[in-house]
Amino acid sequence: MYFYGILLSLAILMSFGAGFLSLKIPQISMPNVSPVTQVNQLKQKIQTTKKEQFRINSVSMYSLKEISELFDAATMLPRTFEQDTDLIRNLYQFRVSCSSDLYAQLKQKKLDQSLQKEFLWSQFQCEYLKILPEDFFNRSPYTSIFGGSYVFKAIQLKEKFQFDRTWILSHLHLMHVLELRELVKDNISLPSEYGNMAMLDEISLRGVFQKEPFVVGDDFVLIQEKLERSQINEASRPEEVLGNYKVYSLSDWNELIQDSPMVPIRVQQNEACLWQEGALCWIANQKNLYRPIQKQSLILFVGSLCVVFISILLVLKKIQTHRREEERKKFALQTLTHELRTPIASLMVTIEDLLNSYDQLPQVMQNQTLKIANDVQRLKRLAEISRQYLNVETKQMMKFHFQKIESLNQFVQDVLDPYKNQISFELLKQDQTFHLDSYWIGLCLKNLVENAIHHGAKPITISLLADVCENKIVFQVKDFGVLRSYSKKADENSMEVHHGMGLGLSIVKKVITEMGGEFLQNTNPTLFGFKIGDKL
Repeated sequence: MYFYGILLSLAILMSFGAGFLSLKIPQISMPNVSPVTQVNQLKQKIQTTKKEQFRINSVSMYSLKEISELFDAATMLPRTFEQDTDLIRNLYQFRVSCSSDLYAQLKQKKLDQSLQKEFLWSQFQCEYLKILPEDFFNRSPYTSIFGGSYVFKAIQLKEKFQFDRTWILSHLHLMHVLELRELVKDNISLPSEYGNMAMLDEISLRGVFQKEPFVVGDDFVLIQEKLERSQINEASRPEEVLGNYKVYSLSDWNELIQDSPMVPIRVQQNEACLWQEGALCWIANQKNLYRPIQKQSLILFVGSLCVVFISILLVLKKIQTHRREEERKKFALQTLTHELRTPIASLMVTIEDLLNSYDQLPQVMQNQTLKIANDVQRLKRLAEISRQYLNVETKQMMKFHFQKIESLNQFVQDVLDPYKNQISFELLKQDQTFHLDSYWIGLCLKNLVENAIHHGAKPITISLLADVCENKIVFQVKDFGVLRSYSKKADENSMEVHHGMGLGLSIVKKVITEMGGEFLQNTNPTLFGFKIGDKL
């Protein structure tokens, strides 16, 4: 009862907790502040509370024309689709083979600025040109149609160029920003502004190139600097201001937005944004939004675990109690069976003596002696069956001993002889032999007849039917009573108040089922019976 009380208390508390949450959730809402104001507050907070890693001023490093080409990730890839296919094929083959025939063909072609510069570079590689034009690297286009900047390609040709660090540093602004990190990998020391630029990932560089006001990359957060209103007129190039960024650590930013009402994510299709800023979509911080009910949710979760745990304990306790009860019943049956063995043995000896002097007994005593002998045999069989049932090694509920019955009609009449004055028989028109367990079948028939006598209405008819197709026999007990609702418990209780060895309808059904037969039941008129097959 103690555990049941705890379980009931937890269930009541959890129901109140669930009701509280259902009332609390609709009250959860965003702060009554515009999204723009909240975003600006976050930007201001990171600038005042976190350490700035470095600054980026892309326009001071690259001209506007250079930025459009050297910041675009697409220029690192081949752009041959923009040109004539035959020209591109001939130009590529010339780069690879340095064929004089291809050189002559390309010299006759009218090439645009991009192809002309690529052709000059290929001539230099193939040694058709000894020296490149002086302004080769300084004039547009700065990148090859096959991808990458010409400056970086020249740095890779160490055997043709004898570059010193001064030349490399003076041409850094003509290299693609993604190539700067390759110089760092080659242990080439770069000025701080280019070294910082080399640390940025592609997402951050794309944001700088597109002049987004706020960029969240893989490693850094970039916040665009803006001049004060009083300083705008003094700026000779207003677009230069848009290229200035303060750079902060992404870890600092993530720590800051843990408790913020809004968080940024990259714009996705069909994403509902509270406010969109460039490539960023600001949405509600679900973790922070539902924080007020997290404690209650955790309590409910722990309560649920407790309910499950207590329920398991109750089930285990119930199983343990059931097992103890079964053991107690089993012990009582073992004791009873053991105590019956001695008087049954004595009775068997006495009956054997009486049967030995059967002819000397009076006629009246002879009939009584046979009945006593039959009852003692039944008692002995019952004790044996009880012992088999108590044997834990067997997997069957009971063990059957099938034997040949020479006459089914005679077998039924002999079994039900004590009730012959209260019942009528409808036997087989053509008697036959059958294999069955005479003890259990006889016991089931007697119980069905006793059930009809005690609970039914006369006349009571015992029918014996043969199913030739299935080689089965049907035993039926029919009366004209009204069948009420049947339950195992009610049947057991009813059998307790009557004499005899009645097992009750439910146990009769178990015996027939264990034997592989079929229990039959019908109403109007009331009929109980069973069908079993020949156990040959």
